[in-house]
Amino acid sequence: MKKLFTLSIFIIAVNINLSAQFVENFNYTSTGVVNDDSLTNVNIGGAIWKKHSGTTFPIKFVTTGLSYAGYSGSNIGGAITMEHKTGSSEDVNAAVGSYTTDSVYCSFLLNVTNSGGTTGDYNLAFGATSGSTVTDFKGRIFFKDGTVANTFNIGISKAGAAAAASFTTANYPLGTPVLVVLKYKIVSGTLNDVASAFVFTSGVPTSEPATPTITANDNATGTDIGATGVVSLILRQGTVGVGACTIDGIRVANAWYNAPLPVSIKSFKASLLNNSASLIWNTTNENNVDGFTIERSNDGNTYTNIGFVAAKNSASNSYTFNDVLQIKNATYYRLKITDKDGSFKYSSVIVMNAKSGIKLDIYPNPASNTLVVTHPKASVNSLVKIINIDGKNIFAQNMQNGATQSTIDVSNLIKGNYLVVFENDGARSAIQFVKQ
Repeated sequence: MKKLFTLSIFIIAVNINLSAQFVENFNYTSTGVVNDDSLTNVNIGGAIWKKHSGTTFPIKFVTTGLSYAGYSGSNIGGAITMEHKTGSSEDVNAAVGSYTTDSVYCSFLLNVTNSGGTTGDYNLAFGATSGSTVTDFKGRIFFKDGTVANTFNIGISKAGAAAAASFTTANYPLGTPVLVVLKYKIVSGTLNDVASAFVFTSGVPTSEPATPTITANDNATGTDIGATGVVSLILRQGTVGVGACTIDGIRVANAWYNAPLPVSIKSFKASLLNNSASLIWNTTNENNVDGFTIERSNDGNTYTNIGFVAAKNSASNSYTFNDVLQIKNATYYRLKITDKDGSFKYSSVIVMNAKSGIKLDIYPNPASNTLVVTHPKASVNSLVKIINIDGKNIFAQNMQNGATQSTIDVSNLIKGNYLVVFENDGARSAIQFVKQ
């Protein structure tokens, strides 16, 4: 008779997202003709991007895209560049739908190579019209020189020029891509709309952070978007404070989990069946998902592909996968979720302990500053590690020989979910905790 053991494991529940309403990975083909790489060229992006202002063509298509781990628009197709050239100017736009209420988000990758001076100028914004004429530029994203050499600051205004913009206090290194999420909140009444932005150097939060990185200074004075709402996205190379940058992986949508993120998992859990893992995950509202790659790890760091399950792309789905491996110690599993456009992200990590694994207890959980781990008697080479939801080791230390209880300082961890892994005499076990 088969015995089914259900374990306490690491489970994250989040809403699965629909695809962004507007996606631009600049997945075009170069014409191969010198000086024929304008984004508005009919043979490149001209079907989507329309020029509405400017005298020359500094916004150009390049075949190499930007990379940013975990972002759905990372390294797909090419990108666009904006030149560092005084007197060169161009404004282009693309229709992105119609947003007249609540908030609209635009996430994109930004790699600044020349910050252009101490004043700065804006290079991306929302618009109230599209096509050959665009009006009402809102949620303007700027960059300018940082306060230390070879860095830049990112700014935002609701409607004004650089003098009205609020800039980050953080300095970001030139030549390194960052993820920017522009948020424009449409509020009824007069002078009530709010423009803000989030800037990330690593990771993609599964939910909107409580506080933006920057909020526009002119929210209370800059005019609102008006009844037409947001209908276009503008890319702009101005003539004042001219810098140079690459932009890639643009996504516009009406919710956080639609813009920066690809599909996510509603639940992911596992059971132990005859010392083998039975994995179960559930999704809702799938859209353009290719499938799920199941990955396994013995140490929480190096993962191996052990199978693939095609997506059903229907309203509500449940999937199962059985790993035939006989589990003796802690074994880690995650899902690589791939969209049909090639973008992907990873699920949270879950861990399974064999019935005979090491018994661990932790206190308190959630923990703020100190975590107390109760474990079997430690040997000379015993080790405790902390692993984040991306499967990365962020802490490791040897345990005192003979100890049965150890204290770990977790005060420097950011809020979120983690695994404590205890290795002792060739055996391994893990337990989940929350840092608050």
